[in-house]
Amino acid sequence: GAAAAADDGAAAAQPDVERLGVHCALEERLVAEITNDGGVNRLEVTGVLLLTVNDAAYAGAAVQLQHSDDKKMQFKTHPNVDKKAFTAEQRVALKAGRSHPVGTATPVVKWRLQSNDASALPFTCSCWPSPGASDTIVTVEFELQDTDRELTNIAIMVPVPGNSVPIISQCDGAYEHDQRHEKLVWTVPIMNEDTPSGTLEFKVPFVCDSDQLFPINVQFASSSTFSSIEVTNATLGDDETPVSTERHLFVEDFKVVE
Repeated sequence: GAAAAADDGAAAAQPDVERLGVHCALEERLVAEITNDGGVNRLEVTGVLLLTVNDAAYAGAAVQLQHSDDKKMQFKTHPNVDKKAFTAEQRVALKAGRSHPVGTATPVVKWRLQSNDASALPFTCSCWPSPGASDTIVTVEFELQDTDRELTNIAIMVPVPGNSVPIISQCDGAYEHDQRHEKLVWTVPIMNEDTPSGTLEFKVPFVCDSDQLFPINVQFASSSTFSSIEVTNATLGDDETPVSTERHLFVEDFKVVE
């Protein structure tokens, strides 16, 4: 159900791509804590370029990158990588006498981003409780900040304290009440330019303090990374070699606090 899907959200990546002689996987992990009013307490992205040589003939291949992240990202190269070539030319080339292991994903470049800039967030999520005399109407909204991004398998988990059963009045997507873990799991299959926002509205049969509805935990997967790194080609000497790429953004921890 939706609760199980939420737990699998980070692992539900895009379909596998065909892997050629040289394969590059760009992977990022996101840790974020945002406030209900749209502020950022913590935004940290750690990324890695994993290079796999699938054919021993290409064990000495170099990979040409293209990116414009120098100002916002901190980069580190593997000790076997020529640091000067990376800094000057954005090229991942091995030092003399080194070769890539065959069939093993090697972390050749790592990067890190730390920010308090709310505009860097993929999307915002907010929760608005409206207490009545004996119940509370709760409205949860999300909005995609950057419509060039596409997020998939989104799960937004809102605490619902006690044994109360929430009554849903509006839901863009699907929901499941996980009574054992006292949370309402709202799942949305995709957020993109066509579905950039959504609303969940429910009622609980008691007067609820707003702090009882936090933290809200969020999971999603995406092939839109924070880094702009693109692999333009791979070469061995003067010859181009076949190269394939994939990119994934995984959520390690993303929560909304009051």
